[in-house]
Amino acid sequence: MEKIFGYIRYYKNDTEKDLQQLDSQLRSLGVTNDKLIFHEFDKGTNKYNTMYKEILHRSTPGDTIITTDYTRISYSPVSLYNLFNTIKEYKLRLIIGNITFDCRDDTLSDHTKGMLDMLSIINDMVSDASEKRSSIAESKGNKLGRNALQYDDLPEDFRKLYPAIKNKDVSTTDVAKKLNVSRRTVYHYIYIAKDYEKENHIDLCIS
Repeated sequence: MEKIFGYIRYYKNDTEKDLQQLDSQLRSLGVTNDKLIFHEFDKGTNKYNTMYKEILHRSTPGDTIITTDYTRISYSPVSLYNLFNTIKEYKLRLIIGNITFDCRDDTLSDHTKGMLDMLSIINDMVSDASEKRSSIAESKGNKLGRNALQYDDLPEDFRKLYPAIKNKDVSTTDVAKKLNVSRRTVYHYIYIAKDYEKENHIDLCIS
């Protein structure tokens, strides 16, 4: 049976109300199971795309991923190009608002082929520009990039609650109330904790 996933990349200026409205839009676009709606906090890089990877892990050929618009699933033409190639590789259908990219079989529509070709050109242009920018920065002794929040930087109370969150013994809403933060902040903490587990090959639920 086809699974229909909902995916939303959200930003630090998004409010709780914004998230609720986005979830409502996902439902109107065809997502019927709230448990298949995933939120991803945007860090401006690929590093914290835990939920997107979770969707791919749980998906099977023929499934569908729905989002509301391009900014909610990618942060640049390059990431969108990589996303389309992944959708094609996994034989999925991607719905972005009212636009559908159906890669569930080997026969792609002219629209999907045209989009992939266009993004491929943009990807090459951006890659060339990025290489030149990096070379210039390195020649000046500079290093491009920015520091990201690490697991050890997370509040101690959250780290104590994380095993219960992971085991679904407590809801993100309850955690947000206990920590006096927004629900999106809790999601952000969860993504960082999960990435920390993967990078270090550990399970934080095991003491």
